[in-house]
Amino acid sequence: MDYVYESQPAIIGQDKRLLAKILVVGAVLGAVICVISYVLWRFVLSDIVCTAGQSICVEANSYAGNIALVLGAIIGVISLVKIGVYRPVIISLGATICLWGIGGWLFGRSTIIFAIAIIILYTLSYALFAWISRIRKAPVMIITFIIITILARIIPMSF
Repeated sequence: MDYVYESQPAIIGQDKRLLAKILVVGAVLGAVICVISYVLWRFVLSDIVCTAGQSICVEANSYAGNIALVLGAIIGVISLVKIGVYRPVIISLGATICLWGIGGWLFGRSTIIFAIAIIILYTLSYALFAWISRIRKAPVMIITFIIITILARIIPMSF
């Protein structure tokens, strides 16, 4: 008797509608993070940190962005679980690590450019990590995740 071995593809299948939903979640989450970041900076942190012209006031927008990223990561995981995405924590964690400090990167830009940049970057990050999370073998997926996140942190620093 011959044994039949069925090979499985290296990438777990995903339909186009689910990818579109992931992109929409990323874009909406980018907009939500932009609003949360602005509200935190304008109405909370600037009143707390920027009293008496302290030098830490310059970092208030970066703090607001980082707090918004953490809240966005939680909202992102919940949203991805609701639409049935495979490994939603990987997607949300990857986007958060890659975009950590984005408030400081975009400081001084107009509000419209800030919002557009965050929405685009979040959408692209969610698309990238949604693809990475579909890699079937967990060790390969984790190594790829680590390499991509390290590159995403190093490359912007070189410019």
